[in-house]
Amino acid sequence: MADPNSPSQQLVGAVLNGRWKLVRLLGEGGMGAVFEADGLRGEGKRAIKLLHQEFSKEEQILQRFFAEAQTSQSLNHPNIARVYESARAEDGTPYLVMELLTGQPLSAWIDSGQAISPQQAAPIVYGVLQALHLAHQRRVIHRDMKPDNLFITRDASGEYVVKVLDFGIAKVMDAAGGMGNKTRTGVLLGTPGYMSPEQIKNSKAVDARSDLW
Repeated sequence: MADPNSPSQQLVGAVLNGRWKLVRLLGEGGMGAVFEADGLRGEGKRAIKLLHQEFSKEEQILQRFFAEAQTSQSLNHPNIARVYESARAEDGTPYLVMELLTGQPLSAWIDSGQAISPQQAAPIVYGVLQALHLAHQRRVIHRDMKPDNLFITRDASGEYVVKVLDFGIAKVMDAAGGMGNKTRTGVLLGTPGYMSPEQIKNSKAVDARSDLW
C-alpha cells in the first residue's frame, strides 16, 4: 500500500520526459516507488517504477538495473508482468515502464484469511510454473518468489490469472549489497520465510531450483 506521507507522494503530477504523467502512487519498497501513469502520446495507462534517488548515482546498481530491465523485456508471457522499456528521467532517475495490473497480490488474499479453493489455486500454481519455465529457459532466476510478487488479476472472460512481478530485481538488490544499510524497509536480498536453504547460505550461487522451492 502507498504511504500518504512518503516523499514519493510529492512526485504525483510530475511528467517524465514529456511522455508519462504520474497520476497515483501505488506503493513502494526498498528499491523504488511504483506509480500509475498516463501516456501522453496515446500509449494508455502504464505502471512506472522509479528507482529511489539514493541509488541513482551508484554505477554498479545502475548497470545492473538496466541489464536486468533489458532481460525482463524479453520475458513476454501471459503470466509475467510486462516490462516495456527502461529510461532515465530528466534528473537522471532510472525508471521502468510496465504493464498496469488491476487486482491484488496473492499476499492480500492470504492476509485476509480467505480460503483459496482448489479451483482457484490450481490455475495460479500452473501459471507460476509456466512463467518460471520460460524464465529458466532464458537462464533468468527470480530469486524472490513470494506472495507479494504474485499478482492476481482477471482476464477478459473473468477467470483469475496470476502475473509474476519483479524478475531481475533481486539481482539489482544484490548489486546494492543486499540494501542492508540503504533500504527504507530493511529488506535483505530475498525474503527469509520463502528462501530455499541454499539461498540463505549463498544467494549468489542459486539456480532454478531455488525458485521452485
